[in-house]
Amino acid sequence: MKIKQIPDQIKIIIETQLKPTEDPKKVETAIKNIIGIENIIITQNKKNMLISKTKNQKALDKIYEKIRDKHIFGVTRRLLMQNKTKDNTWIYFNKQAAFVNVYNICENEIDTPLGHIKVTINTDEPQKIIDWLAPSKNNHE
Repeated sequence: MKIKQIPDQIKIIIETQLKPTEDPKKVETAIKNIIGIENIIITQNKKNMLISKTKNQKALDKIYEKIRDKHIFGVTRRLLMQNKTKDNTWIYFNKQAAFVNVYNICENEIDTPLGHIKVTINTDEPQKIIDWLAPSKNNHE
């Protein structure tokens, strides 16, 4: 699949809460499965959050492909629009599903018992990123 270039500069933050019962390596695998970048640096802060930051479009390319493969434009677009601010948008993915390389979008924080992976896209024009990632019904490729 040919992926179009993102129409704007971005900074992507991927974060998830590490629960006491979770293996940090498995959670790191889940993060890497969502963004499709194997050699990304993931740090753990004092609040047991695993966080990774990148400006690399590759971090969204796998999400872009999965949205098209699974034909989940509607729910993805709706959630990105609902979560849009002046300079970012974000979406949750099920952490357990991500570990086995399955994309399962969460509607909210309580959709999954072990939590979620939050992908935040910071940009000057979040609407352009939403239109690129999950185009409206009339503009699917």
